[in-house]
Amino acid sequence: MTNCEELKNIVNNPDEENLKIEFKNSHILKTNKGKKKIAKEIVSFANKYGGKLILGINKDRSFEGKNIFNVDIDKGKIVGIIRDRISPNLNCEIEFLPCIEGDVIVINTPKRKDMPNAVVKKSDGKIINRGYYTRTSHGIRDVSDKELQYLFKEEKINFSYPFKIVINYIKDSLRIPPLGLESPSCIKQYYLPLIEKIPNEILESIKSEFDDKFRFFMEITPYILLMSFTFYFKYSWLIEVKRHNGQRSSRAISTNVPKKRIQINELPTLPNDSILSKFSIDIREILDEVSFREFFIPINMDLNIFKKKTVGYEIIMEHEDFKFIISFNFDMWGLGLDQLHPRRATYLNQYLYEGKENINDQFEHIQFDCKFNTEFKFPENNPELFDNFYHYAKTIKDILLNEWDYQKYIKKLPHHLLYSIDLKLKDISNYLQNKK
Repeated sequence: MTNCEELKNIVNNPDEENLKIEFKNSHILKTNKGKKKIAKEIVSFANKYGGKLILGINKDRSFEGKNIFNVDIDKGKIVGIIRDRISPNLNCEIEFLPCIEGDVIVINTPKRKDMPNAVVKKSDGKIINRGYYTRTSHGIRDVSDKELQYLFKEEKINFSYPFKIVINYIKDSLRIPPLGLESPSCIKQYYLPLIEKIPNEILESIKSEFDDKFRFFMEITPYILLMSFTFYFKYSWLIEVKRHNGQRSSRAISTNVPKKRIQINELPTLPNDSILSKFSIDIREILDEVSFREFFIPINMDLNIFKKKTVGYEIIMEHEDFKFIISFNFDMWGLGLDQLHPRRATYLNQYLYEGKENINDQFEHIQFDCKFNTEFKFPENNPELFDNFYHYAKTIKDILLNEWDYQKYIKKLPHHLLYSIDLKLKDISNYLQNKK
């Protein structure tokens, strides 16, 4: 619902007439040409973000005045326009506001639900022509073939990808086991060298407090994920990733796309109340020690890391044409290896490290629930960029799927019984060697 005070604020703010607001004189209701114009305005709102078409305001933003509408008749005309000239049907709310400065009618248009809306021409009740329109910062324009393709499948284009990160670490040191314990590639390649650079006395202090342990791993995870981007996006953000027999490679599809270089000093810093900040450690200095390289992102994209109100962090990648969010939320902590790891059953009562009798004395694990969310807007100025931005999102998903998704990684490992058989064969081999 709109009230007169809100309306005055809209009228008095020159920036308000934009993608979601349009002013028209009441005379637009009196001609067929005007009615077609109203249909175009409503359709353009529906195909973008939704919006308000406000009748009774002159070009100079002055109110036309009082008693300019025959309210019931004019509301009926608008209902007829929506019913007869627009397809699919739209449920617009029509308001009459008798303000002191003048009377207005506000047509509140929702964002379309599924199919894009069109201005239609009918003959004998059948649609014989459709015209598709959208809004830009400059007003209404026809929808291009490329944009129409996007509008018809927009709901399928915006996607979410949930995944889990599980870190199995050595209980006494918080370090990652360097050998013998299978882990996703991100753990060995990025967590391991970074944690090795943190002084022992700081790790000792962190491990002594339960809350500090999971906060520590939570804080470093967004930075480690960005560190993995340096391998892939080192020449361009528009790349092709190839994987074969456990090996990976990337190549730039184009190095000429508009891009921005991200260097280590441009990364956001941790908040002052973070665990590492408590020890006066700048995460960027640690990343520099482990050879954090630059990487590229689309030009005009903002890259930020935010601490959430709940226990978690977000990487937000925001551009005028898209918004990507990678969220990390603390899920659980436990003794021993994660329940899904096949070596958990094998190692439960096996001697691994000197002085340790079972796996719960050797390892702990922490689990994060994560999600990659995408939201696209069709590029207003350069429609051809849309395919590139969508490819960029799919590339990020591929990296998360193949290097970070713990559950997908575990499914590739042999069944735990095969590890048990292998261990027993080694015991038999050792026994036979000792008998000689």
